[in-house]
Amino acid sequence: MDAQPNGPNHSPVGARITMEDSAPNPISDALVAFWKRFGPYGATALVTVGCMGLFWLLQVFITHSTFSGNFAWTLFLSRDVGIPEVEVSQGITPVIAQSEWDAEYGYHLANDPWLTNPDTVAHLDLPIHRGQAIFFPALSWGLAKIAGLPIVPPRLFLLLHWAVIAFGIGAVAGWLVRRGMSLLWVVPLATSWVMLRVTSHGVSTAAGDALIALTLIAVSGGHWCRFLIVGTALTLARPDAIFLTAGVTLATALKQTAWQTTLRGRPLVLLSAIPTAVPLLLVGVLHVRFPGEAVTLGIGLTPWQDWFSAISTGFGDGQIWASLWRIGLTAIALHTLVRCLRNWGQSPIATVGLLWLLGVILLPGWTWQTTINAPIAVGGVLLVSLFLTAIDSSALNRGLFLALTICHVGLIQGNLLQVGHWSPHQMVMQDQLNRPILDRELNSKLVDVTSSATWVNHTETLPLPTNLWKMFHRESIGFLVRLENRTQQPWHPLPQSGENTISLAVEIRNEAGDLVHQQRSVPICHSVAPGEAIEQVIPIALKRGKYQVRVSGYQIGIGWFDDANSANGSRYVLELK
Repeated sequence: MDAQPNGPNHSPVGARITMEDSAPNPISDALVAFWKRFGPYGATALVTVGCMGLFWLLQVFITHSTFSGNFAWTLFLSRDVGIPEVEVSQGITPVIAQSEWDAEYGYHLANDPWLTNPDTVAHLDLPIHRGQAIFFPALSWGLAKIAGLPIVPPRLFLLLHWAVIAFGIGAVAGWLVRRGMSLLWVVPLATSWVMLRVTSHGVSTAAGDALIALTLIAVSGGHWCRFLIVGTALTLARPDAIFLTAGVTLATALKQTAWQTTLRGRPLVLLSAIPTAVPLLLVGVLHVRFPGEAVTLGIGLTPWQDWFSAISTGFGDGQIWASLWRIGLTAIALHTLVRCLRNWGQSPIATVGLLWLLGVILLPGWTWQTTINAPIAVGGVLLVSLFLTAIDSSALNRGLFLALTICHVGLIQGNLLQVGHWSPHQMVMQDQLNRPILDRELNSKLVDVTSSATWVNHTETLPLPTNLWKMFHRESIGFLVRLENRTQQPWHPLPQSGENTISLAVEIRNEAGDLVHQQRSVPICHSVAPGEAIEQVIPIALKRGKYQVRVSGYQIGIGWFDDANSANGSRYVLELK
């Protein structure tokens, strides 16, 4: 079986050892034959579906669908109106005024219509922090608007990331089948993403890695339109990837690419620079929109001492797997750089990889910064090395990948055991979401609770949009609920989760009295003295029909306030036409 060159204009590498020249491997040959039955597209589909199922199980059962990170772009267009008023009107209730790290505001997403755990917390970063990486936030914001959701559910945001990650792995699998290579090459990538990206901060980096894979596939196949689309999405999701897309422009200028287009010369080179130029233009737009605020791409120089000192201290602290992993990753990066130099002119991947690796090495503060104790450039380095394997494979290359995979497996268990940090209750404790509370007194179980609850923006009938999409979709109704404390004692906000937590609540039943939906708001965030009242928006997605609406207070431990006394709550009729 002859090795296939990486594009129609590239000659095979003569004396170098290729995957096909190595000793026969019955297991590898059997796997190659198995996947060839499905073809590249079948392999892509099967691997994508399998990975998506695995990753989503990981998301639901390991990380419990908690969320933190770049969420501000869902509200970016309304930012000038003010914070937190805009977020409150969108159904997001503020928990803290300002945190001590890179997020400006923390929000409790009890109003999320997809939410299953009422304790989920989200941090909203303003554009001055991570607003440049807008692809996934903007895409999820647009889908939420089309679906009529009042806010972007974190699950939708994470679902998009995991879907792209799964498709990226599937696309790499299809590329390997097309090249006649073993799918075992996917294992180092998959284990790397599972090890490093189990949190919501990490999935954005892993999704960027998947877009890097799709970009490299488009370049190696000469697919011009795919590169423009995927490359632009990549730089909008990972601004550090402009080194990689700039490498594509350089390869185009040197006529190393075989684009399937009639364009030639300078127009082709200029158009290939679009993915690189877009994030730079975005920074300019942010500077104009937010004058006086520091908006940059984050380029900076960071000493390598931190990286190498972590290797030595890891051995001393018993973190042997982590130190071995860092050594292996450094070796792969340097070996890949040598391979890019050696294959200069043989493949556009070598040119693209060379600029990417130079950016990684020379600007570690940008492309090599750590996210969840892992460099964000890991996936890009591994992918460039993998795509070079189609023309330049060796026993050393395979050995480094195998060693790194073993380190990944050794680290997975430890990383998964630490994700309790990301559980909702732990986030409340670690991020000190109770700081804005007016006092530190604990609330107790209410014995003789007296209150009044009203639906402030009540309307008996509400016409819904009549376009075809809305006719078959749920409409999110914002229930503005007001709860007044008529008890002789104040309601205190501690704890904000668990026993004795006080919330506002809405219950929806149909005409027959069957329960349709129950939704509690974020627990109260400050003390409510006797005679005082609090208001919160509780969006609930409903279909057309007639409903009975019940509003009241709710305390974990005693239930609905109006169960003991109907005067503590109110009931309304609602018809959605």
